[in-house]
Amino acid sequence: MADPDFEKQVQQKMEELKFTPSETVWKNIDAEINKERKRRPLFWLFFFLGLSVAGIVYYTSANHNNKSIATIDANKRATFSTTQNKKEVAVTAINKSSESIDSTEYSNKLKINKNVNAINHSLVTINKKNKIRTKTINKIESKKNKELNFSSNINKEKNNNREIIINKNKTSASKISSNKNEKNNDVLNDNIESVNKKETSINQSNNSTDSVKDKIEKIDSIKNKNAIAANEKVITKDSSINKAVAKKDKKTKQNSLIKFGITAGAGFSGINSSLFKSALVAYPALNNTTPVTGNSASAIHNGFSFNAGFFMQKNLSKRVSLSVGINYHYYSTTIKTGKYLDSSSFVYVPNANATSVNGYYANGNANTYTNHYHTIEIPLLINFQLNKNKNLPINWEAGITGLHLINTNALQFDNATGIYYKNNNLFNKTQASAATALTIGFPFNGNILHIGPQLQYSFTNLQNKNTGNYQHLFFTGIKISTTFGKK
Repeated sequence: MADPDFEKQVQQKMEELKFTPSETVWKNIDAEINKERKRRPLFWLFFFLGLSVAGIVYYTSANHNNKSIATIDANKRATFSTTQNKKEVAVTAINKSSESIDSTEYSNKLKINKNVNAINHSLVTINKKNKIRTKTINKIESKKNKELNFSSNINKEKNNNREIIINKNKTSASKISSNKNEKNNDVLNDNIESVNKKETSINQSNNSTDSVKDKIEKIDSIKNKNAIAANEKVITKDSSINKAVAKKDKKTKQNSLIKFGITAGAGFSGINSSLFKSALVAYPALNNTTPVTGNSASAIHNGFSFNAGFFMQKNLSKRVSLSVGINYHYYSTTIKTGKYLDSSSFVYVPNANATSVNGYYANGNANTYTNHYHTIEIPLLINFQLNKNKNLPINWEAGITGLHLINTNALQFDNATGIYYKNNNLFNKTQASAATALTIGFPFNGNILHIGPQLQYSFTNLQNKNTGNYQHLFFTGIKISTTFGKK
């Protein structure tokens, strides 16, 4: 729609364009018209052109105003609708918050009412208990008061009786004879005794009342003590159960753990033909040759020996454990020989096969030769604790040991030629032995150090089956071992 104010302004401007020309102007116009009539079309052209421009300007400004008004109206409507929507959203949020606040308040009120009801119920229970206690105390006190009143009345009566009797005695003292006085004195004494009896009965009743109250207090104290004792018993029982469970778990954990340790030993070693019989230097079993007379092998003497290694140990029970390890073990023995000859000679090996050797020792007693044996051992042992003392345990261990001969310089003896020579092919490289030890444990740096004698005897032959005698390695000495970690 067009703006009426704008139309009025345009109309006013159009009216202002009117003017009244003077007579000279009209004369000049007339002269010009008459002079140049041919130019009239050009005038009308400009006239109509001006009117067209004015109309276009009017239409354009009116249309622009209409569009501005429409844009303003649309913006107002959009602003109004946006504001209205915001108001509605705000109102909705306020309603929701008020509803949540109401629900929260309602739940809080319910909780408060429940708490109030619980408190009222507990107060009612307490009041009932207090009423019962008050009634009991009042009864006891009323009974006591009655007995006190009764005793006071008796005392009054006693005093009155005494006064009456005394007055009677005074008045009748002059009139009554001595016999009568004695009788009256007896009566007076009887009355006094009866009054004393009544007093004692009253005192007993008072004591009984006090005893009832004391009994009630004692019963309450006994109940409290019993409750405390019961709680203490439960706590003690729980603590003892927890301690037992913790102890059992600790033992189980200790039994399941694998401990690592080190071991070492030192002593002397030798070679025996049996458990308690020493052996001679090995010589081949000859079939077709006859030993030379006077050529006898040297006896084997014991030598120094030591071992060292580490092991793993696992507890099978409280006092039984199993261990396995790996050790290096050095054995040595000594024999008597002659001097060394750096020359070749023929010797008879097992089954009478002759072979040549380069360098040998002659038969004799001038030289002491040491045989060295280097072995690797794998012991498998069971340990038994013989006592229950954890600080000074006495252990007995027993088991088997597998060993492998790494290297040796031990001499063989040829009784046909009477010389000593080397031939490592005559040894069994793999051996098996039995081992045992008895040790005592001592506390050492937070662990237990076990020390004791050890015996090891090889039940397999050191030489192969083609030799003429049997040889068994043995070791005896002191063993030392300890495990790492807590004992």
